Amino acid sequence: MVSAQISPQEFLLLQKFIKNYCGIHFPESKTYLLHSRLSKLLKEQGIKSYLSLYSKLKEQGNNQELAEKVIDAVTIKETYWFRDKSPWLLLDEVLLPQYITELRQGKRTRVRIWSAACSTGQEPYSTVMCIDQHLRQHNIKDIGLTDFEILATDISPSVLRIAQKGSYDSITVGRGLNDFFRNNHFKQEGRFWTVEQRIKDRINFQQFNLGQSFILLGNFDLIMCRYVTIYFVDNFGREVLNKTAAALNPEGVLLLGNSEIFSDHRERFLLKNYKGGVYYLKRNSSS
Repeated sequence: MVSAQISPQEFLLLQKFIKNYCGIHFPESKTYLLHSRLSKLLKEQGIKSYLSLYSKLKEQGNNQELAEKVIDAVTIKETYWFRDKSPWLLLDEVLLPQYITELRQGKRTRVRIWSAACSTGQEPYSTVMCIDQHLRQHNIKDIGLTDFEILATDISPSVLRIAQKGSYDSITVGRGLNDFFRNNHFKQEGRFWTVEQRIKDRINFQQFNLGQSFILLGNFDLIMCRYVTIYFVDNFGREVLNKTAAALNPEGVLLLGNSEIFSDHRERFLLKNYKGGVYYLKRNSSS
């Protein structure tokens, strides 16, 4: 039988493990939340106490499979289509015209975009649909979706499985997705709506912990790391943003959530505003 509550000692041990593993911080005021998110996992795994869970996580170095299940249980999975208006206005009205011009001039061979902590996929799918609509609206024939490469990552295997499948129930589809995009980019199958294949084909979904090195991911022109760092301890969040800066091409763009602030941006970024939104433009070596 699983212990009814998590003790202060058990909470501190698991709090430290989670913080070290992925940077997410659970304050003591959220003890009940950690308990509610892990109690089901304990039952599923036949583990009798939170102390036993911690012991299993630490045995033989780290129990990777169990650790992933713990992180999967505690991570925030809140997301919806075209979240906030300003990022999509920036992409449609500023960044895409710039990218298309540079592709035509041979100044670049492709555009690389990274949706970090993509959850169940709404952000990267919104990105590809925005690009596709821009190309159609402006009758652009010489540039196509194949000129854009979108990487979408998340630490949670369960949300990535949903994202890769690209099939959502009517309630999920209704969260931010207007009729135009739903009718033009989804196929209805009963009460589920599935993203059309050509949109899915442009996204490479990959499990990734933001605590890892970014080097093997390559460099990007646009990185969306939105509503992520607000859950991290300060030093982990700063490290993620510094690695993000290094992963951007010169004059690349970083997008955070509307409620997030990158206070130490000045050395590497210029803070820009566009139609009510804020974005960070990576400084080139001469600026």
